[in-house]
Order: sequence, then structure tokens, then C-alpha cells
Amino acid sequence: MSESLIGRTKVVIVSHCGGRAQAVISSVIASLRADGAAERLHFTGPVAVEARICLHIRDTILPIVDSVMEGLGRPLRNYDLSLTNLGFASVAEVPLLVRGYSADLPVFLSLFSASTGIPISEEFLCTGHIAAGGDIRAVAGIPGKLDAATCDSSVTCFICPDLEADRSLGVLAPHEKERIVDAVIRGKRKIRIQTVRDIAELVEAVLDNETVVLAAFREGFYETRVPPESTSSGAGRIVQFLVRDNEKRFWTALEPHLMKGQADLAKRLLLALVLYCTQARSYPQNLGLNLLQRVAALPPHIRRRKGFFPLIPVKRCIELGQFARESDWADVETLLEAVRGGRCRAPGRGIHSPSGGSSPVNRPQGALDEVLSQISARAMNDSVGRVADTARLSFLLQDVTVDSDQEFHDTIRSFFLHLARHSGRVTQADPEAAADDAYALLTRAFSRHGGPQAALSEAREGVHGGMRYILDLMTDQYKREETEKRVTRVLKECLDQKNWEEKVAFMKAFLDRLGPDLFPEIKARNPEQCAHHYEVLVRAYVDSMEQVKNLLRCL
Repeated sequence: MSESLIGRTKVVIVSHCGGRAQAVISSVIASLRADGAAERLHFTGPVAVEARICLHIRDTILPIVDSVMEGLGRPLRNYDLSLTNLGFASVAEVPLLVRGYSADLPVFLSLFSASTGIPISEEFLCTGHIAAGGDIRAVAGIPGKLDAATCDSSVTCFICPDLEADRSLGVLAPHEKERIVDAVIRGKRKIRIQTVRDIAELVEAVLDNETVVLAAFREGFYETRVPPESTSSGAGRIVQFLVRDNEKRFWTALEPHLMKGQADLAKRLLLALVLYCTQARSYPQNLGLNLLQRVAALPPHIRRRKGFFPLIPVKRCIELGQFARESDWADVETLLEAVRGGRCRAPGRGIHSPSGGSSPVNRPQGALDEVLSQISARAMNDSVGRVADTARLSFLLQDVTVDSDQEFHDTIRSFFLHLARHSGRVTQADPEAAADDAYALLTRAFSRHGGPQAALSEAREGVHGGMRYILDLMTDQYKREETEKRVTRVLKECLDQKNWEEKVAFMKAFLDRLGPDLFPEIKARNPEQCAHHYEVLVRAYVDSMEQVKNLLRCL
């Protein structure tokens, strides 16, 4: 890391001018100094810091930063710390002096940023006092500081102590509490306000996946493992946050860039991963497969975009491939196909049901409640609906109509892969098999709307919304089918554990409980029939849920 690296964070300072307090926004700047410097922390710049505040920063804030660096296995650093001067103060000849603890959060973030190389966005403005151990406590002047934040167009989020916590409001006078609450209510109309209880929550609030991953590559903590006991302190929880699930964080950061066609940002992330792993002399497991799954799910207009491929220089892929184990050789070939945007055929059809599942319902008492909790509307939404809806919303279309049959089929196939991967169904990226499954889903979705030919006409003419309408129907069909599969599985696991008498008793209780929600022809069936043919009951139950949803949409 460069010695000239600088951490910069916005800070709000209350200045007293003409007998009136005014909150103004400045910056805290922390820059690294040579390791052989006489003192660890040197205060510079035109804004003075009161001696007791300097001592507080050295004795409380700096040790927390040091603990984070030690947890990441990085050396401790020396710093120059300064607050920039303000134009209005210079003109008014008003000396600025930091007397209180309200700048603790910006100071900590600046030192943290300079140490880790993780930039802090200027959209954040924060205030609060850091106590020993990393707890964040209330400070005075929050209403004025919040007003200053709302007047700065570059600030979109104001971070302050958790005002509902006793330890925060307890140090303030009653009238000050009321002023803060009123200011927060007013401020929420103009700006996002986020409260934090400790430094770990502060760091999580200001960092996104991409900045953490890039720093992890650069500073070498991408694969760092931290012992569980390290989470007992605020600094330990920060370390755990920085090193936890970085592989998942990488793919989460990459996917939006790919789906939006942001080639430069996607390539930057991918190249950083490849360079890191090459230097570590380690080939990432399933790198090619994971990338190909995402490339295969891209909308056609993104894949056709000039200059989008290759995503990684082929030379870099070959260099990384030298460190692949024999079990990874096939994946290296897949990686080369993926970075070129090509189609790589893999064995199998690409879709499978997830292994495992919920434990069988085998308790004699409460079995019905257990089953109903697993197939409730909320459970279905959490396990099926929300995932499918998220996949649909994140699949971006360039146009609502298509110019050719090929474009139509490419879009359907890509969307199906995208939907299936989000649902955890994809194990292989076989475009031909995916095309078959996608077309089958389309056929079922349009079975009551004129069939596949009607879908193709809609895609060309866009009468009802074109491709958006088609993908919406496919998503709804997918959710119905997955819901039916889940209900069938839950009932089967429950009934498989029972003898005939128990099965009949269970189905009677099921019909009695859900009778008002089922069709009359289903309610007319006796428990013995349902115990033999519970699949009929499942379809009726799912159809009933769908009717309720449609009714709610119309209200």
C-alpha cells in the first residue's frame, strides 16, 4: 500500500460566529506517514484540536484502528491527521477549534480508510462520540448538524448515535432530547437517517460489497479466516465483517455490473480477482462455472454489445490456469469460454432439485400446525415468491419487443437461466438444455393465452407489454409450479411417516382447517380419498392461494 494513501471523511463542525452557533461541513483527512516517525499520530492543518480531544483520539480511537489492522494481519501505521479549513471561517476571521467529541466518527473512519485503503463515500455525514470498546454515544448539536447535512446536496445519509438507546439520550437534557427527535422527524423528509450503536454498525453502514472486495484483494485479506472469539469487541466484529463471505460478496457485487452492461466495472472486479489468485498461486473452485452461469443469463442485447467480451484478458486466464489442480482443468476450459461470452456445453440438463430439505414431520401432535406453517402464504413468499420476483426485477431488457425469432428465444433462455440460478436450481450452464426447459415453461405459462405462437406475436408487437408481459407470465408460472412442488413435498414427508389411520385423521383435520379456503368440489371429498390422492388437494390449495392473490391485486 502506498505511503501517500489518504483517508477522507466529511465532518460537521459547530462554529460560534457573532454569538450564534452555526454547523458547517468540513473534512477530516488522515494520511499515512513513514513508519519511523517520532509519534504515531500527528495533528496538522488550520483547524485546532483541543488537547483533551487529541488525547482521546490517541488513547481511545487509535487503539481501535490498531486492533482492526492486527485482526487483518496488517502492520500498524503512523498518521497525519488534519481538518480542512472552511472558506467562511477564513473570510470571517473566525478561528476553528474542535472542543467536543462529535468528530469521533469521522476521525475513526478517516484513520480506518487510510489504513485499509477502503474509501469512504462523500454521501455520508456522521457525528457521535466513541467510548472505550467502540460504543457510540450521543453528542450535542445534532439538530444543527442535521440541518447542515440536508443543505449539502452531496450528502444523502446522516449517521448518528442510536437515539432510542438509553445510553445515548440519557446524557442529554430533556429539552435537547425533544429537539433531536423533532429534528430527526423533519430531516427524514429530505435525507436518509441511520442510527448506529457501535463502530461495527458504523463500518457496515458506510461500506458496500465492491469496495470491501477490492480492498480485500489489494490488502490480502480476501481469504483471511478469523477465530470466533474475535467478535467479542467492536474491532473484532469489524474484522469479521471484512473477511466474512468475501466470495459471495464478490459475485453479489459483480452481477449488477454484468446485468446493466457496465463492462468496465465488471472487468475491473474480475481482473482484480484473477490477479489476486494468480499471486496467491491458487485457482478458485468453480470460477469458470460461476462466471458462465451469469454470462449465459445475460439479456441478448448485453451479450451483443461491442467490446463487452472478453471479460478478462485470455492471457491472464491462462496464467491463472497454471495453478489449477487436475480436478479444476475442466473448469479452466469453462472459464475461457465464459470470458469470451461463448456457449459451453456441459453434461446434464442444467436444472435439478436441491438436495436435502426440511426434516420429516413425524410428531403425532402438532403435525398439522407444522405443515401449515411450512405451506403458509408467508412461507411460500419467503421461499419461492420473493426469490423469483427479485430475479425478474434484476433482469433488464433493452426493448420490450424483439426483431427476430432468434432474439426472442435467446431472451427466454437467458431469463430462464437467470431465474433458475437465483432459485438455486442451476448446476450446469448448458444453453441447449436450458432452451428446452425455458420453452417448456413458456408453453405452460401461455397455455391459457394462445400458446407459444401468441407469445412470439406479443414479443414482436408488444400489445400487452411485449417481453415484459411474457417474462412476468413466466415468473408467475414458475412461482405456481415451485409452490406446488413445495406443498407436495411437505405433505408427502408428513404422510409417509404415518399409517393409514393416521393419514386419514390428518387429512380430515386438514380439510376441516382449510375448508373455507378450498373449492366446493374439494371440500366434498372425504378424507380417505384425499389420503390416497393428496396431489389433487395440493393443486386445489395452490389454486386457491393464487385466486386470493389475484383478488387482492384488483382491490
